[in-house]
Amino acid sequence: MTRRYWSVALGAGAIVLGIVWVGRGTEWFVWPADSFMAGQLMWTWRGLALIAMGGVAAFAGLRLGRR
Repeated sequence: MTRRYWSVALGAGAIVLGIVWVGRGTEWFVWPADSFMAGQLMWTWRGLALIAMGGVAAFAGLRLGRR
């Protein structure tokens, strides 16, 4: 597998995980109800940072294929 594939795949995975963290931190979805992440604003900020880093990684992977 190429570096491009891994960069896009890891970036997409980071974006999905970041969305989950934002959802948990803002209580958009709380499962399980007794989770340590539910309603914690810290997880929202970490999720947003992870979404941004995943976007950069995925974009870089897509740019690698144009060389």
